[in-house]
Amino acid sequence: MHSRAFFPMAVAAAAVATFSGLSGPVLAQEEDVEAVVSYSLLADLSVELRARYMRGNVDGYLQTPSGGQPGTSDFQRPTFGEIGYHNEDVWDASVVVQSHEHLFNFGARLIRMEGDARLTQDLICENIIYPAGTEVDSSILLDWFRLGYRYEFAIESEGNGSRFAIAPGAEAVLFNFDFDMTAPGNLRSDRNYSKGGLRIGATLDWQISGPFSIQAAGWWPVPMDNTARIMSVEVVGRYEFWGGRRMGSAFYLGVAYDEIQYEDQQTLPNDVRVEMGPMIIAGFDFRF
Repeated sequence: MHSRAFFPMAVAAAAVATFSGLSGPVLAQEEDVEAVVSYSLLADLSVELRARYMRGNVDGYLQTPSGGQPGTSDFQRPTFGEIGYHNEDVWDASVVVQSHEHLFNFGARLIRMEGDARLTQDLICENIIYPAGTEVDSSILLDWFRLGYRYEFAIESEGNGSRFAIAPGAEAVLFNFDFDMTAPGNLRSDRNYSKGGLRIGATLDWQISGPFSIQAAGWWPVPMDNTARIMSVEVVGRYEFWGGRRMGSAFYLGVAYDEIQYEDQQTLPNDVRVEMGPMIIAGFDFRF
């Protein structure tokens, strides 16, 4: 065999042998890195379960036309007050999963109302006329759900154990609406729908010292047509009665304000506006 033909073949054979010899250690190193990353993420993983009760003022209106036709609903009526709603109860539950600076959350805020009242003036709702003096019974569902992500920036003081953290993020929301109103004479108005939306905001967590901390949150809707716009702001004081930041349980007490808006694109739109607050918050969390 000529030397010129032999030399390229020898080089190729050497390269194959070298790659074969190195591929095992390289693949093993990659597997080791993946194992370390997976272990690090799991080792720092924490889960927080929250349950809260809120009560406060409710105001707003539930404009409900029929087919979007003008004249089938009074403008920005019925109001909550005229059909018997003034103070209401709210239940909230959420799960927060954290790994290092990354926080993922899912929550549900349940708002269920039942009331009755005597109308002081004529009311048109979903093309049904309810004369003044009519006794109306109604039920309202304003549940909304959220799924979000936040990234935490934290400053810790080793001297006194204080810690300040801010976590900006974004949430997707789903608003479930159901309104049912009846009156004698087979009068009835009924409307329900579900609408999604987006919002941005941040949470604050200030561990002052010992078991006491202050937490705040503010979320504002991203304005888009035909979507639910849900704003919520709250400030709570937190007392850690067992455990620490990564594992333990605490009580909450504070104040909150919520606002829900939805308006579609019909000539006379479905137009809902709900203002709840100030509300008192009481609740607890459990972390593990």
